[in-house]
Amino acid sequence: MNRIELQTMVTHELDYRWEDFVAAHPMLAAAMDRELVLESLAASIADDPQFAASMASLESSGALQATVQKFVIQAVSIVLRL
Repeated sequence: MNRIELQTMVTHELDYRWEDFVAAHPMLAAAMDRELVLESLAASIADDPQFAASMASLESSGALQATVQKFVIQAVSIVLRL
């Protein structure tokens, strides 16, 4: 999985949860740069050594896409605290 694919997954999940985040935290959402959150989160995931090691082992098993999606959902949830 390359960074563009990862960023696409993060974008999708962030888009899915952003409106709930805005509703729950309107002042914080107004102060945040959504694109910066997206870029920072995708970069943090991609640069994580455990993530890289997991990706290497999952590529051979065929479970890569589903596992990355679960990880991205958890990461976005943690960042937005939903």
